[in-house]
Amino acid sequence: MSNQGTDVDGRRRLVPVALLVAVFAMATLVSSCSDDRSLADWEATWQETRRSVPSLAAITSVEPGETCSTTLGMLREASEKLITAPNQDLADAFLTWSDFAEGVFFECPPVGGNYPGFEASYEEMERLASEVDALIAFEHDLIDGR
Repeated sequence: MSNQGTDVDGRRRLVPVALLVAVFAMATLVSSCSDDRSLADWEATWQETRRSVPSLAAITSVEPGETCSTTLGMLREASEKLITAPNQDLADAFLTWSDFAEGVFFECPPVGGNYPGFEASYEEMERLASEVDALIAFEHDLIDGR
């Protein structure tokens, strides 16, 4: 009779453990799917933001004042959407790019400092954007299991 009690007690202990394992597996599956989706959404907004920045040729071919004001407003609005990145490394890289780009279009044209003028500033913005793009590619590799 004591064996039967042990079997019942053993099964009673296994049920909560099995339930906990199932809940953990479901949570992991849902979070991995949502991370992938949030990365895709974040990346789409990032790419749209980059496309919205006027080209170097466009900004230097006219008096840049109004273009800079419009671009600065767009960057600040986009930053609100992009500040919550899928991970901290991506958030940090984006903030570095965003802070620099906002400075470029706030000064309009940038003078002094390490990147005077639009040409040097655009080169630096591109370098910083490449860092964001590299982190996005790395995140895709992690999601894809590469």
